[in-house]
Amino acid sequence: ILKGTNMELTMEKPETNKNNRDLHSPRFRLQLTAMQKKLLSSLVALILIGFVFSILTSGQFIEARNISNLVRQTAINGILAVGMTWVILLSGVDLSVGSVTAFVGIVVAISQTSWGWSTNGITGIIMSIGLALGVGAIIGAINGFWIAKMGIHSFVITFGMMVIARGL
Repeated sequence: ILKGTNMELTMEKPETNKNNRDLHSPRFRLQLTAMQKKLLSSLVALILIGFVFSILTSGQFIEARNISNLVRQTAINGILAVGMTWVILLSGVDLSVGSVTAFVGIVVAISQTSWGWSTNGITGIIMSIGLALGVGAIIGAINGFWIAKMGIHSFVITFGMMVIARGL
């Protein structure tokens, strides 16, 4: 068994003839779970898609600048997806996450431009990050209060917060 994984690598005994010579070289069989097969097939599909786009764009798709741009554009969605995974696993629904993220981004932009925090260097950046975390936590606490303490379904509360955040 390969350490750190649930994969088994087994070696079958080779077929032999009456002179005890190998008829075939040893065959290796990799046994994967269903989840590992899905992950492996997704990885292969991703590599094939990258290969096709690389051919269609004459190699410009695989350039470092483009890969950096793709990672930068998907980072926020990836971070939000991690948080949403926990909400969905706990049988909840949060419709407000996109609008709250946009609202927090606007608050940070206002703090940097209108309040002059951008002239404070690293201190201004740290204050803006703290403000973003604080505003997001307050909005999350408001949602949590109405859902947990008042017993209103998360769909209704987060839909309302989505509308409120968009309106602000």
